[in-house]
Order: sequence, then C-alpha cells, then structure tokens
Amino acid sequence: MQHSLPYRVLGPVEVAHDGRPVDLGGPKQRLVLTVLLLEAGRVVSIDRLAHLLWGEDPPSTAVATIQAYISKLRRALRTEASEASPITRSAQGYVLTVPDQQIDTHHFLAGTDAAREAIRLRDWRAGIAAAQQALAWWRGEPFGEFTDEHWVQTEAAALRERRNECTEHLITALLGANRIAEALTQAGALAGAAPLSERACRLRMLVLHRAGRSGEALAAYRTFAGVLDEELGLEPGPALRDVQAAILRQDADLQEWPNPQELTTFRDGFVGRTHELLALDEALEATLAGGSAWLLLSGPAGIGKSRLAEEAMTQARAAGVQTVRMSCPEDEGLPPWWPVRALLRSLGADVDAIFARPRDLEADAARFAIADRVQTELNELSRTQPLLIVVDDVQWADSASLRFLTNLTTTAGLNGFAVILTARDGQFRPDVQRLLAATGRRAGARQLALPALTPEQVAALVEHVSGEDLTPEQARLLTERTGGNPFFVSEYARLPASDRAAGQVPAGVRAVLNRRLSTTDPTVLNLLRHAAIMGDQIDVDLLGAVTHEPVDRLADALDTALDAGMIIVSPSTGNYVFAHGLLREEVLLGIPPVRRQQLHARVADALTDAPDHRSRRAGHLVAALPFLPPAPVYEACRAAALDAETRWDSDSASHWWGAARQVFARLPIHPGSDDARDHLVEAQVEALARAGRDQQVLDVVDEALLVAGREGRVRSLGRLAGGLLRTAGGWPWVGYTSDPGPLITRLASVEPLVRADPSAQARVLAAMAVGSCYDPDESRREDLSARAIACAEASGDNDALADALLARAVVFCGVITRVEEVRDLLLRLGQVPHAQARIDEVLSHNMLSWVEMTLGDVDAAEEHRRLGVGGCDLLRLPVART
Repeated sequence: MQHSLPYRVLGPVEVAHDGRPVDLGGPKQRLVLTVLLLEAGRVVSIDRLAHLLWGEDPPSTAVATIQAYISKLRRALRTEASEASPITRSAQGYVLTVPDQQIDTHHFLAGTDAAREAIRLRDWRAGIAAAQQALAWWRGEPFGEFTDEHWVQTEAAALRERRNECTEHLITALLGANRIAEALTQAGALAGAAPLSERACRLRMLVLHRAGRSGEALAAYRTFAGVLDEELGLEPGPALRDVQAAILRQDADLQEWPNPQELTTFRDGFVGRTHELLALDEALEATLAGGSAWLLLSGPAGIGKSRLAEEAMTQARAAGVQTVRMSCPEDEGLPPWWPVRALLRSLGADVDAIFARPRDLEADAARFAIADRVQTELNELSRTQPLLIVVDDVQWADSASLRFLTNLTTTAGLNGFAVILTARDGQFRPDVQRLLAATGRRAGARQLALPALTPEQVAALVEHVSGEDLTPEQARLLTERTGGNPFFVSEYARLPASDRAAGQVPAGVRAVLNRRLSTTDPTVLNLLRHAAIMGDQIDVDLLGAVTHEPVDRLADALDTALDAGMIIVSPSTGNYVFAHGLLREEVLLGIPPVRRQQLHARVADALTDAPDHRSRRAGHLVAALPFLPPAPVYEACRAAALDAETRWDSDSASHWWGAARQVFARLPIHPGSDDARDHLVEAQVEALARAGRDQQVLDVVDEALLVAGREGRVRSLGRLAGGLLRTAGGWPWVGYTSDPGPLITRLASVEPLVRADPSAQARVLAAMAVGSCYDPDESRREDLSARAIACAEASGDNDALADALLARAVVFCGVITRVEEVRDLLLRLGQVPHAQARIDEVLSHNMLSWVEMTLGDVDAAEEHRRLGVGGCDLLRLPVART
C-alpha cells in the first residue's frame, strides 16, 4: 500500500518498513526528517531548514546540501521504486504528506481518548487495555536526540502532558478494577514524572490510602505542599485539599473510589460541591482549634445554600460544637432584633434582660449598649463550647440585626466562633451591602458563589434522587431547562417520567419562580416579558425596537436582570439568554393571552420580511392569532415555506406548509378555495416526502381525505389520492417503516364517493393499487390498476391517465414476469402530455434502469440510472430506485 511506512517519534525518530528500521542517514539528515514530521502536511521553507541545520551562518552550499538530504530521504521512504515519495517540493519549500494512521502519535492520542471514554463509562477493563496500548507506543523521550531543541519543545511538552494524562487514566481504571498493586507502581512513576502536578499527587494519595497506607498518603500531601510552596510559592488547590480532608475523616467512600456517581464527590447527598464542602471543613477545623471563621454562601434560590449550611451544622454537632440557626423571614413588620432574639433564646439566654433598654441613655447609645450585651453573651457561650451560627437569608434581616452582624465582623478576640451567612442573589439594601463588604474584608473569611451543576452532575443528582439513568442528551436538555439548579433538578427527578415528558413544572419550582418574579422591578419585568416573547436568545436591537426604550434605559434594565441572575451571557454566542428555560416559561405564563398575542404582533412588526427573518416573523404572526386577521399570517407562512424550499430545508418547509393550512382554515371561503386548500396539502406532502417523513405523509393525506369526504369535495379526493403516487420517487408509497393500514382503509371508504367522476375515481383506484402492491393476493393490485387505467381513458383526462399508468408501472416494477409490460407502460406514459411530465420522466428513468438491466442491456440500464439519479437531485425527489 502506498506510503505504508510507520513513522515513530515517541522516542528516537524512526521509520520502519516491514518491521525493519530504515536507514535515515546522519544527524543532519535525520533533523530534516524530524522537522518535516513535526510539520506534516505543511510546507517547511528551505530558509527554515537551513537555519535549523546551521544557525545564523549557513554554508554557501546550504541549498544544494538540503536538496541532497531530501533526495536521500525520498529514496529511503519509498517502499517500491515506482512509488511516489511522500516528500514533495513546492515553491516555498518541502512538505511531508503522511496519513495520520502511519504516525505513532495518532495511535497514542486515539488510545488516550479511548481510555478516557472507557473510564467515563466505568468500563475499567476497556480503560486499562486502551491506556496500556496507548502507552506502549512510547520508546523514550519524544523526538529522541532532538527532544531538547527549542523547535520541538512545545510539541514534546504537549506529548509528555498527554502521556501523564494517559497514565492517570490507567491508574484510575486500575483502582476501579481493584488492582491496587499495579496502581501503586504507576502512581509512583507518575509522581516522579510530574512532581508539580496536583493530579498526580492526588492519585498517589488515593492509591496509598486504598492500599491501607493512609499515613504515607498524608505524608505525600505534606511533601507535595512543601515543594509547591518552596518552588512556586503556592498552596495546594481545592481538589487536593478535598482528598486530604477525606482521608483525615477516614471517609468510607474513598475505599470505593472511583465511585459510580462522581469522581470528586465524597459525601452522600452532594453533587458538584467538593470545593464548598472543603471550605466548611476548614471553617470547622478553625473553630475547633479556638479560632474564628466566617463564610458567605451566595446564589439564586434553590442553588443549595441552606443545604450546605445544614451540612455544616450536622458536621459541627458531631464534633461537639454548639449550633444555632437564625432564619430571617421576608416580613417587614417584624420588630428589630427578631432573628437575634430567636438565636439567643435557643441558646438559653435571658433575652428580656439582654434587650431591656438601659436607663438614662439616648437612643443611639442604647443601641450600642444592647449590641454589647449580645456580643458579651455570645463570647461567654463560645468560651465554654465552640459555637457555629448560621444566618439564613441574611438579605431579609432587619436593620438592627444587620448592624450588629456588621460590627461583629470587625470584632477581634472571638474564639471558637464561626458564622455562616447565606444570601440570595439580587439587589441588596445598603445595610446588607455593608455587611457583605465587611465580611469580605475580614481576614480568613470566604465568599462562595455556588455555581450551577454541569450536565454530568445533573445526571448524577437525578440518579441519586430517583434512581433513573439519564442519557447525555437528556442530561443536557434538563440542565438547559433548569439552569443546573439543584432544587429544580431534584423536583424534576421526583416527577413521573410521563409528567416530565409532558412539560409539567413541579409545584415547588413554580412557587420559587413566582416569588422571585413578584419582587422584580416592574420595568425589568416588563422588559423580560418582551424578551420572553422573542425566544430563548435576547436580541437587544430587536428588544429596543419593540419596547421603544432608550438605549441607556434598556441597558440599565438588562444590567439589573443580569445582576439578579435572571439572565446570563451565553458562552457560545455572547448574547443575553434567560438563566434557565423554566424562568422564561414562568414569565410567559404571567402574560395574559390577549396581551401575549399583542406582543407577538409587535415583534413581528419589528422584524423585516428579509429571507433570514421570514420564518421567525411567521412564527410570531401565528402566535398573534386571533388578535391579527388571518390573511397576512397566511401569506407569511407561505413565504416562510417557499423560502425554506429554496434552501432545501424540507423539514421547515413541511412545518410552514402545515401552518399555512391551519391559518387558511380561518380565511373566508371564496371561489377557488378548494383548489388552494388542496395545493397546500400537496405542498406539505411533497415537503414531508423530501424530508423522508413517510408516516407523516400518510397521516396528512389520511386527514385531508377525511375532511374532503365529509365535505363532499370529489375532485379534491382525486387530487389528494393522486398526490400520493409520486411521494416515494418511484417506490410504492407504502413505506417499509410506516403503517399504511389506516390510509388504505380510508381510500377504500372514499372510492364509492368518486364513482361519478372518472378522473377522481381513476386516481383513487391508482393509489389503492399501489397501496396493495405488497398484498399476497396479486389479483387485487392487478384489478385495481387495470380499473384505474380504464376509468382514466374513459374520462379523457391526460393527467388522470398519467397517474394510472404510473401507478401500474410502480406496482409491477420488480416483478420479472412483468418486465416488458412495465417498459410499455413507461413508454406510453412518456407520450402522454400532462402536468407532471417532468417528474414522471425522472421516475421513468429510474424504473427503466431496472427494466434494461433485467433484459440484459447493461449500457442502457446505466444510462437510465445516470439520468434518473441526476433528475432526482435536480428536482429534490426522494432517493431513486436503482
């Protein structure tokens, strides 16, 4: 096979032929080949080769010498004397053209990717095999003798990084397969190869712990932390600290790692919160050690702030820490100090004495005196036993409580004392802002904005809640719908699958969304309503045109919605989008129906009738019914359908022809309505056929026949039946993947209605004949197709006769004993002038290809095949029958 030499760069540069190394010449000649391999598929200039070979002082014979090296390499790389060399000359230099499969790096990288995928699927045996096979391609340092040259360092470093990644996959798979001893060997080697890699240290700690050597695992962490601090001045990252904390806790889940739920989650009930759990652990450790700790957990409703705070309280109580929770209700009528009073009362303090107003003091002085009493009481309580205070929904706390908490952040000497604040995203009052700013300034305080869950984490949470396994696509869609909000995901997981499929929104989710929208500024809410009408993506220019808002005011409102987390910036498009689909749906539900129709009409009016807006404009016009008269909506649907057809988008075309049919039913009846209605059905059927929607073709015709039969439209019955004949491009309209039974029954039921109209009867009989082509009783299709031709001949209608001739040809095409009859039918069809002659010529070529092949004329068959296939492409017909 041409260019079958395997090229090897994962070690000394080698080329092998039939398993034997090829002589690549001296060092400079090998350098030339290495450069060409490094730039495989790209031109390497002679100037660059000369610079790499001789530096800034090339000899006068440099070009000739390079040409000699290339000539020798060309001869060496040929497997046969007559074979073209993989090295070719261009005006700028030389290029080495080698298929990826012939270079060892391709196989190594493919194996690494396969190992990663196997681990994602928890197929440990496959992961081990793929990783070992990938690593087997390595024979030493990449590019061998040239590995330290500046011109290969970037590529060599990238390959080494992928080798480390592959080794990580191997270690993970070995642990998954419980092959601990082998994993120990690989983890030690990886730590030596990547001494500053946190992933390598993390894996080594996990392997040592699972091997029963937890002390060595913790020692490995301390050693790594020391090296990192000494050489880079850094501390270990959250993921590595997670593992250390889990080993210190002797977390049972570590013995099962990699566990079936998530590689970085070690506590039951939590998904995707490793970093936050570690912060809770550190706050608890500081409190138990006699220090103090402040944490602020922020995010939208349902993101998991309170759940994390509850976990902190559970862990604290288990460690002997007093815990108390302050809940701040959203009620402006509560008296000052309400949550603080509740906190002290739960701790057994004399609340009445603490909050009794001091005599002979002004109001401000009295407030400070009370605050001092509260702080003194908390100090006393924390001296006897460490104390953890959780302040939930601090954004709703009263001003007195907020002032006290703000002062508390600046108080020194608090020992064995921890505070966790949770704050919901949104616009905060000034006193709340001061508290959050003071918390951020306190030494050692942590502010954690809880992120949304990824699709993988959403799938893990659904499995935890309901035991249901989601496919990657289902997980992606649920993430988009819920915005990765854990509360929303959990509520959806508890719904029956049928309710989820029907789009039902859990009551708890709706309550959260309604509450959030009820507190939104009216100007922002009005803007969101307009945006929700427009669709998932927020088109700022269109939004301005529809709302008639000045640019500055529009920008301010969008900024407010962005700050509140109601909209986000899409990372893929850079446009504003709703934070999640549920929020947009809830905004839409809050718009009264007539108002919604008016807004759709305004959006449609703002959109021009340019081709790239036609379908979008038509969609808004349809949604504006019945607020708008149907005539312009109908024309917009037709324009969108025709535009889709010009772009060969048959699915969209069928959708818009269907929409046009629905709107047409709202128009007043006028002369020609029947023909127009039939044309719409035919157009939709043709589009569905081009899109390969066989069953939908049958369903649409079935429904249209039912309506026409009820209304006594005999001519329409014939047109609709005749329209079936060409939907499959020369195949019978009875598709193998569709259920034609209902339509066959429908055709039989309308046949008596058309007997007074020979043209219509001929078409119905023709469609019935094709529908029975797979009937075991051959006499049925024989009788129906013959009667169709007889009726058509009696009618004198050439179009009906063409339909009947085509139907009988389709029925018997493929039946060897009828080959000559099929040929005669098609030749006769070609002589009948009729409206569908252009299409029928193409279909005839397709069937004549079979005729001529059966009769032994291969050349004629090939010519008909060529003309048939070309005609199908030109007319956008379904796949030709060959």
